[in-house]
Amino acid sequence: MNEMHDKKSKLGAWLMALVLRFREKYPRLNPEKQRTISSLEDLRNPLQINAIWLIKDTRELQMIIFTHAPNPNFNIGVHGPFSISAIEEGGSPIIEQFEEVSEFLYQNDLSRVGRAQLEEYFDTNVRMIDNSQISTYPEKRMLGTEKEKAFLWTFFGNITEVDSDEVVSQILEH
Repeated sequence: MNEMHDKKSKLGAWLMALVLRFREKYPRLNPEKQRTISSLEDLRNPLQINAIWLIKDTRELQMIIFTHAPNPNFNIGVHGPFSISAIEEGGSPIIEQFEEVSEFLYQNDLSRVGRAQLEEYFDTNVRMIDNSQISTYPEKRMLGTEKEKAFLWTFFGNITEVDSDEVVSQILEH
């Protein structure tokens, strides 16, 4: 196996562990506490996860898109890691310079859940990667509408270096 495949596998396994731990602990909460879980942290079914992973020199950025589409299948996709060392600034969105990411956005249901928002966040975060602090917890944003539930976690650094059990604990205990 090559290093890129190993990294993708590790991120996929981290995301799987996160979801499984959340789903193990969530039913143990009383109904009142369950209602306090943010819609930006709801990892129940139906759930689809797609991570876009970018690397510039030693800096990393992971944008993790969670969708609650009616599709009952649980799946995890990891796109990248992509090198962003040669970004061309100009009039077109940065995301268009990454063919696989751009194709992923245009070929999936993300048009319903805020593709324009996601493109804007992508461009902004790529520009910020050099000056960003390493994250200790993901930044969360809503995508789309309340009806079409989707949300984005942005993480500067490598989220697999954070304990997924700790992330679940923070979700369930606040």
